[in-house]
Amino acid sequence: MKKSNDSKQDAFLALLEFRNSPISGMEQSPAELLMSRKLRAKLPIPKHLLKPKSQPINDVRQRLRVRQLRQKAAYDQGTKQLSSLQPNESVRIRQGGVWNPAVVVEQHKLPRSYIVATSNGTQLRRNRQHLMPTNEPPMIITPPMEPVGEEERCSGIAPSTVRSPVRSPVIFPSTEIEEEHVRTPLRRSTRVRRAPSRLIENI
Repeated sequence: MKKSNDSKQDAFLALLEFRNSPISGMEQSPAELLMSRKLRAKLPIPKHLLKPKSQPINDVRQRLRVRQLRQKAAYDQGTKQLSSLQPNESVRIRQGGVWNPAVVVEQHKLPRSYIVATSNGTQLRRNRQHLMPTNEPPMIITPPMEPVGEEERCSGIAPSTVRSPVRSPVIFPSTEIEEEHVRTPLRRSTRVRRAPSRLIENI
């Protein structure tokens, strides 16, 4: 595509030739895998290759699988398998750029995934790469406070039995408030300041 753009040629012809070219590690091209035949391009091609021909599906799938495994082996070079985690094990969970303490609850059914509980009782599913085992003592988990809904309010529970977070009032010193009202803004000019006539109340 880049060469076709640099040479000011038709990009669709480049795509046509690309789809007619065999895939690396296989004998078939993308066009043959899709339509069981080659596409008519600028290059001369025998007529019998333009007719659909059935492809052995099992053989094609096996070749694609071998090709994918070869690519995976090349991609996984220099990597290592992380150790598995056990329930009730202390770990650190990465949240943004901070590693917060957590506890492993159980292993998830998906590979390399675990259910962990944070300090406020929230359970999260995280990948193994986001969990770091530590030798810290077990963490005390406090269950989160659930808000009181309409159903609980109408269920006959006395208002005194419902626990609600009490916020302590914020008390400001009266002297500071009075000083803010009395304080005048600083002005560099010493000229007499007069209000416009339209703002003066006529008595």
